[in-house]
Amino acid sequence: MEIDLKSDLKTNRLILTVIPTQEYAESVAGMVRDLNASYNRVIYVSLNKLINPLRRELQDRSVDLGKFFFVDGVTKTAIPNPPEMQNCIYVPSPDDMTKLSIAITKVLQTFDPDCLFFESLSTLLIYEDPMIVTQFVHSLINKVNAYGIRAVFTCLDGEKERELIRALALTMDKVIEPPK
Repeated sequence: MEIDLKSDLKTNRLILTVIPTQEYAESVAGMVRDLNASYNRVIYVSLNKLINPLRRELQDRSVDLGKFFFVDGVTKTAIPNPPEMQNCIYVPSPDDMTKLSIAITKVLQTFDPDCLFFESLSTLLIYEDPMIVTQFVHSLINKVNAYGIRAVFTCLDGEKERELIRALALTMDKVIEPPK
């Protein structure tokens, strides 16, 4: 699924991308390349990949890591005391939405980003019901709007995600879904 964030973000501040499972990795990689080309400072919220493999993957795709600040919700689940890393803040686990929100707020205040990339809302649904995740995303959208930046959220195209997608569609400027 080809997603052209460069043009979509010119006219839309909040985008929800709904991606089929089999196309997820390549679609995310393409979106990150677009963000790398279009913005100087991007917050990358990762709830799926440990920081070191994620950074290696991005470097292999010629992404300028200096443009990114990572909010990592996974590494501490595997390595309780990961080494400090520049432009990275660790959250204890992807299900700790309070600490995740605090970490994102801290990065918004200190990094002066142009855009936020949130991967993935589907991960939150493993731990919480769609209503709680919807409330969390609404709170995050309010923060993004207060800082005047753009945001891209990813979500798998699955039955479990349908309720969340419907609820968030009302607050997004654009929802990009696979053709039916």
